Amino acid sequence: MRIKAETINSGTSGMIGKKHNYGTGPRPVPFFIMSQGKLRILLIFCFISGAFLFINFTTDDPFISYRYAENLASGYGLVFNKGEWVEGFSNPTWVFILSLISFAIPDNDIYSLLWVSKVLGIIITIIGLIITFEIEKEVNYSAFPFASLFLALNPAIWLWAVGGLETPLCMLLIALILFDEFKLNTTRVGAISAGLLAITRPEMPLILIIYLVNLLYKKRLSGSQRQFLSY
Repeated sequence: MRIKAETINSGTSGMIGKKHNYGTGPRPVPFFIMSQGKLRILLIFCFISGAFLFINFTTDDPFISYRYAENLASGYGLVFNKGEWVEGFSNPTWVFILSLISFAIPDNDIYSLLWVSKVLGIIITIIGLIITFEIEKEVNYSAFPFASLFLALNPAIWLWAVGGLETPLCMLLIALILFDEFKLNTTRVGAISAGLLAITRPEMPLILIIYLVNLLYKKRLSGSQRQFLSY
């Protein structure tokens, strides 16, 4: 009996002392899909199908940004009319991006800039969708990707993706902040994205303030507390 007890105890202690790594194997595919790749394609297809329903949607607001971008690309500075130094735009990041595009367009054709901005909005929104999907996988791999699906099927996202304004860029920058928070953990990507976001729309400095408060406060917390605050 003593020999058996010693054998059991030694075997048990060996099992307890042995370090197991259960997280290194491949994670199972969630039950509701066949593959992650097919789900990404489905999200992109749903979004593009909806966006093309509004492809001809255009308001007068983007043309203000186009005019400033054209004059900047032509060397006249950030002006609406040459020689009149009046700031009439509220989306500097988007205007600078459009000025780079305008510089590459022959004769600074404003209607070419309109359609380029629509295509760019679609591309930026697709990137934001994929990043949102990756965030959801990181937070809960086996859960249904409700956030990604909501964005892909949201008519407001379809509409403003082709509206020619900075809305898709805001979505992408917010997604990058969250992607850094949950996936990369570098702070660098999140900080750069938050800084650019602050000069993309007038209300976006609020996001920058929230990001900085979260960043500073998390340094005081333990690991589990930081994870809870991130959620």
